[in-house]
Amino acid sequence: MGQKIVEILWTGGMDSTFRMCQLSRQDVTIKSYYLSAGKRKSEEYELEAMNSIKERLEKDPATKAVILEPEYVDMSERTKDEALVNSLQAMLKYSHLGDQYIYIGSFSKDHDGIELSIHKDDKALLFINKLGGFYRDEEGRKRLKKEGSDENLVKLFGYYSFPITEYSKVDMKKEFVAMGLEDVMNMTWFCHAPINGKPCGKCNPCMYTVEEGMAYRLDSEAMIRYRKQKRKKRIYRMKQMLKRILKRADQ
Repeated sequence: MGQKIVEILWTGGMDSTFRMCQLSRQDVTIKSYYLSAGKRKSEEYELEAMNSIKERLEKDPATKAVILEPEYVDMSERTKDEALVNSLQAMLKYSHLGDQYIYIGSFSKDHDGIELSIHKDDKALLFINKLGGFYRDEEGRKRLKKEGSDENLVKLFGYYSFPITEYSKVDMKKEFVAMGLEDVMNMTWFCHAPINGKPCGKCNPCMYTVEEGMAYRLDSEAMIRYRKQKRKKRIYRMKQMLKRILKRADQ
């Protein structure tokens, strides 16, 4: 076993896999968790990616860490934490925030300091920068400041450590290459609604992937769907803006 156990939430996506790769170069034991909130179309692809990535890292000569088998946790059977539900609802007045933070927040209460791999352009980080801040704990981990931060923010994010908030997707790509693990980056999975086993191009993770400089991860058909979805969203926003203008004019 490595000298230190590091707990991390792992999805098989680029962000958490990037952190897994960083940790693999350290003399630690990596204990990862995959949290399921009920089977979605992408789950089998995510778990398959994690298995392949784990095997690849274990064979890599530069790997120093002990990588334990990821623990699958079915969160759909757990009672929803009403305090976290209410905190998420309170945060929505500022902007959208995914409801995954309810069940992973509930899990994190029993795993204080568990690593959450949100990157530089992640929406969750926008909330933290707006309503709170960070500090370094006694182990040097980046944590949410509880004093002075919004109480709902603390309830949702107060138990994590945040190891990669200074990295953009492009930064991660450069470091994957520097570590000799560019192939691992391309083994990651991000799409929530795959079509024929390939990224759909129109779910939010696919759209974020394109907009964060990683469009090459989608094939030509997915990019056509991406552009159509982008147009739909733009038209929807214009209609909503027009409704607000007309409503103000009537007042």
